Amino acid sequence: MIPFFATTVALAGVPELSEARIEADILSLSDGSIAESRNIQHPGNAAAQQWIADAFRAIDGLEVHEDVFDAVIREPDEPDIVVPGIANVVADLPGADPSQPWILITAHLDSTGSSEDGYDPTTDPAPGADDDASGVAAALEIARVLSTNEYEATIRFIAFNAEEEGLLGAFWHAGNLDGQPIRLVMNMDPVGFNPFGAGVLWATYDARFPDDAFALETLAPELSDLLTVLPTDSAMPILDGARRSDHAPFWDEGYAALHLASFPQPGEYHTAEDTIDVVDPEFTVAVATLVAHHAAELAVEIEPEPEPMVDEKKGCGCVSGGSPLSWWPLLAIAALLRRKNFIGPCHD
Repeated sequence: MIPFFATTVALAGVPELSEARIEADILSLSDGSIAESRNIQHPGNAAAQQWIADAFRAIDGLEVHEDVFDAVIREPDEPDIVVPGIANVVADLPGADPSQPWILITAHLDSTGSSEDGYDPTTDPAPGADDDASGVAAALEIARVLSTNEYEATIRFIAFNAEEEGLLGAFWHAGNLDGQPIRLVMNMDPVGFNPFGAGVLWATYDARFPDDAFALETLAPELSDLLTVLPTDSAMPILDGARRSDHAPFWDEGYAALHLASFPQPGEYHTAEDTIDVVDPEFTVAVATLVAHHAAELAVEIEPEPEPMVDEKKGCGCVSGGSPLSWWPLLAIAALLRRKNFIGPCHD
């Protein structure tokens, strides 16, 4: 593991994210205790899907459902493989104003070991700690901290399934939104590996929607002293494969979306060696903190109404607050009425 000595801070409105919880969630999803593989052809996929759904349901304020679809795996010169009844896990933090466009925070729950010779997706391990347990753990932690506040706009968290088989879960979801307005999709895949300890996060954008990538570039130094965001046009030759994650189907539907990822991939990419040792949890929490703050800014936090404070020394429910000068007319009237015996003293 490459150390990443970043200092992250919590700005107003968003509580500090927990590196310990993020690391624990990555470990749970990748150490074999839930599933040896999360590939959609492996029995572990259903177990991981259920674990993630339960983790979202444990967060107060979220409305969770599973977005079920049939996955069809197509390989050249091979018969199609149909995997029925798998699901994306969807968790909504409902906004106060249904007319506001949503903010989506996404990652993918499935994994693969396809870089290994003779890989059998039905039986072989594919821990996928970096790719993409890191993104799922980040989304879970962002949901935990943002759910403590109320927002104008709905924030939707999605753990997509079947990303490794052609973005199938994302295509299904993006194609079934029925025109729902979306302000931005922030797709984290993967955000665990920190190559060379450089702390660089690539923010790949479609040329139609560049603004949020540059907004993240500006925001990052306010949150972490080592995290650097590199806004990148998806057309750049260095990013051959810039459509190879779950943001791309949203581009196709005309939505603004960002692919947030570290690059290049580790040598353990898509192998049984993609374990927690590949992951830099401090980098992951820095990325999650950045995403949480930008989402909160876009969703517009609703400031809670201040509760009246009872002055216990007075003992009669007198309310404190306001400018002292504003109380003088009321006090004068009360003194006059008391002098005329219209009211009595304040009793406990």
